Amino acid sequence: MKVYGSFHSPTSPPFLVDLQFHSAAAPPPLSGKAFLKEHCRQLQARLGDLNGVLDDLQDSEVFTEEEKELVQQCPTQQWRNETLLRMVEKEGHQALEILFQSLHRRDPYLMSYLSQQSLQQ
Repeated sequence: MKVYGSFHSPTSPPFLVDLQFHSAAAPPPLSGKAFLKEHCRQLQARLGDLNGVLDDLQDSEVFTEEEKELVQQCPTQQWRNETLLRMVEKEGHQALEILFQSLHRRDPYLMSYLSQQSLQQ
């Protein structure tokens, strides 16, 4: 930002001050794999309705219908969450990225909260 000014004397020439504002560089965003690994326990405990996420994984051909049903048949939410995360991890890097994007779309508040937790550490 450039600021022009002059001293209070009518004979002083005007001057120019160039102000540079630099913010602290934000850390690079985590990859889906790194994010999911870092927040695995929180995701196991906090993920809610998985139907949309499971649909996304099936539409992206990460899961078959049978794998999707396997997750849905788990008796508790935490068990479903753990099963989902474990199965996606076994599918590899691309599957983890698809899950990461799906969670951002389907549960943006949780993902934002977890991202803020990463920044505070």
